[in-house]
Amino acid sequence: MNTVDMVDNPLVSVIIPTYNRREELERAIDSVLHQSFAEFELIVVDDNSMDDTTNLVKGYEDNRIRYFRHKQNEGVSQARNTGIQHAKGEYIAFLDSDDEWVPEKLETQLKVIESMECLGVYTNASVKRSSYLRSIYDFFFHGKPLTGCREELIVAQLSFNGFVHAGSTLLVERELCEMVGGFPEELHRYEDLSFVINCLKHGDFKYIDKELTILHDTGTAHPKDKLSAIEEFRVGNHELIEDYDRRGYPITEMQDIFIAQQHLALNEYGSAFEHLHFAYLLDIRTLIVILYYTIRRKSS
Repeated sequence: MNTVDMVDNPLVSVIIPTYNRREELERAIDSVLHQSFAEFELIVVDDNSMDDTTNLVKGYEDNRIRYFRHKQNEGVSQARNTGIQHAKGEYIAFLDSDDEWVPEKLETQLKVIESMECLGVYTNASVKRSSYLRSIYDFFFHGKPLTGCREELIVAQLSFNGFVHAGSTLLVERELCEMVGGFPEELHRYEDLSFVINCLKHGDFKYIDKELTILHDTGTAHPKDKLSAIEEFRVGNHELIEDYDRRGYPITEMQDIFIAQQHLALNEYGSAFEHLHFAYLLDIRTLIVILYYTIRRKSS
């Protein structure tokens, strides 16, 4: 494919939403431009950054890069959806601006999605943590990739225990993104979980057990913000949560463990143990939650 065709008819649209991450964004962009597969367009959606993001992106002399800037800060879901609206590719791959890909990521995913009956492909990932203690904690809670059926993946997303990392590992059909309406803009966090759930209602994802994505732990939201977002997520998915609870999946209990983590981080022990009680106090995962936050508090 010549350069003109590649720009006008890319097979893949890569979407990077960004906000005030000039240094990390450069690393992300470079990892896309160094892909072994070259027939893509790179859509950078700037959510009204106040740093040097504009000059950084415009400084690249590569006609595959398209830059869009919001007039005001609207949030990551809106930024990704802006990218979807402008995408030309048959497939869409998302990349958060603080993460990066290994060179063969797109090529490997395309071989799978074009040879197997699936709507999307996600990969394993290496995670660069800022804390050794956090790494141990995540080993128990998020360390095992899910490779099973569609229902298992939906349960994992509802339980806040997913491993798809849609914001950086997922390659999916553009038509599917449009069919589900993109990312839910009413959610301020966990929008990627809802997006994956909505996609899985229409078909299967395949998993590649290779660390083709590098996730950087560059910080996390305040626990109070997480608690508010969890409630938003529960309200938006209440019918599905109730359905899976009735079918014997411990969705509410798993969510209670996650909620307890946030209360422990806020030193709200009464609220934390109330949720841990609902989530079966003697569960090993619950004990790990208590141990993690006890050690973290003493070391701070």
